[in-house]
Amino acid sequence: MLVIIDLEWVEGKRSRIIPTQIAAIRVDENWQVVDQYASLIKPYELSGMDWKHVAYSGAPPIAFVGAKGAHRVLTEIENWLLPTDDICWWHDESEKNYKNLIKAILKQKPTGNHHIIGNNVCGLLRDGLRNTGSPYALAKARGLMVPKPQHSSANDVEVIRLLLSATKIDHREVFTDVPQPVVISKKRIAPPTHHDVYQPGQFPFWLDLKTKIIHADQCPIIASSEAARGFGTLQYALKQHLKPCACCVQEHRKAVIERNTDIINRSQYSYVYMSNSNVFHTRNCKIIRTAYRGTLLGSIGYKACVETGRTACKVCKPTAAPDPYPPYRPPIPGRVYDGANRHMSKDEKRAYARYTTAMKERSALPSSVHLGEEERKDFLTLTHSSYAFWAGRGYSTFHRRECPKLNGLTDLRGFALYEDAIRKGLAPCKQCKPKQKDGIHVSIPITSHERSGESAAMLDSLCDASGYEHEYAPPYYYIVTPVGKWRLDVHARPVKLDHINLVRASIDWAEYHKQPRIFLSLSDTFSYIERHDRSLWAKLHPSGAPYPTDT
Repeated sequence: MLVIIDLEWVEGKRSRIIPTQIAAIRVDENWQVVDQYASLIKPYELSGMDWKHVAYSGAPPIAFVGAKGAHRVLTEIENWLLPTDDICWWHDESEKNYKNLIKAILKQKPTGNHHIIGNNVCGLLRDGLRNTGSPYALAKARGLMVPKPQHSSANDVEVIRLLLSATKIDHREVFTDVPQPVVISKKRIAPPTHHDVYQPGQFPFWLDLKTKIIHADQCPIIASSEAARGFGTLQYALKQHLKPCACCVQEHRKAVIERNTDIINRSQYSYVYMSNSNVFHTRNCKIIRTAYRGTLLGSIGYKACVETGRTACKVCKPTAAPDPYPPYRPPIPGRVYDGANRHMSKDEKRAYARYTTAMKERSALPSSVHLGEEERKDFLTLTHSSYAFWAGRGYSTFHRRECPKLNGLTDLRGFALYEDAIRKGLAPCKQCKPKQKDGIHVSIPITSHERSGESAAMLDSLCDASGYEHEYAPPYYYIVTPVGKWRLDVHARPVKLDHINLVRASIDWAEYHKQPRIFLSLSDTFSYIERHDRSLWAKLHPSGAPYPTDT
């Protein structure tokens, strides 16, 4: 049967194709719907996404974040398609990207017979109305009610079906090449005027027709030339790969760099090279930016460059980039993937070990012991969960927690990082030998505790009580406050927390940044969010304006 299909995507880092949504409808001979499939796709790269891009039309950003992954969606669509289906794409680029994604992610060949029908449909529109443009433009020209918004995959396939149904195009004709509609070509730009005899002051650059060398005006060599041609720019010299004279080599070099930079920036190549060169380069290599002999070519993959017989540049030293589509690894039987026992990083493990030590030290102090004000202050500093190094007032060295020289010191100061202590003019102790790797890069508040029985429903009640907007899209829980946006991974322990500062971010759904703290429970995380944003609001409004949710 016939299947009309559409794919939307964006380009990520290293020109990586990131699918965002896909839709397909199976139709009969009269273009009536028999079956359909549509799904949003969670982007590979959630940071730095341009949520206003047309590929995200038809749904809010939160829907894409909570959508199914590319592997699952592509598996479902391939299972939905039949080997006998004639799959119709409007554009060849969509079909090409779909096939590449299937091969890269699923490691298999695409199902069905794929056809490009856009040009054929335009050639079959012989009703005297508009016969070029997008399906939406063609449908509107015929008075059809098109769905909104555009560039939503589900709407794209539906408007193509409406167009084919309304124009009563035979389903067998869409696969047959037909003469394309005549398109009025743009007016041809006339070539620049030139002279075959040198005339000083007429043009800034002159070509010696005998030696084929380009010269600047007033150059003594071109003045004695028998035949010369003038040009207003160096574009002709660049296209013809002409050699410059010493009088205009700087202008020529600048024009070459601008031309090559423009070509590279508009390309999707990760590696570039000249057609007459045996060396390939990275995009930012200064050698390729100044090359002017030959045609600038390139490739996305490192392996493709090597297969051409070219070698890597010894200046920019290009290296093989990681595979943008890592192979799918099936889940290991018996392993729990709920995030409850996620692997902590080295910094998190070090912070957690320091936190447990500090908790034991504080709980070991008998309640019957009464400390003076100075003693209590030193005790709290020494058992602080965010400090890795300590120093006493009046001493020029700092120590680790187990150093015996800490005993008897008073008026203690704590430091989280090795650099912080060095910046204060202190030297490391020669006995305990503090190291830079011992620093605490993340912290755990001493008031944090591991709690059981917490869930997203508890966060719902806390947000409602505080007047915050919130939404749960597993595994993430989103909270919007007057000055910030927060994203919690409610299934991970310790809790993973990301943040957007709305005071600094001028665009909605800007890039999240990770909070350098560890939260052992959801309630502790929410308390931190409350303190953080209320404190920020107070700094922004020193006059004492009330917090918006308190009014």
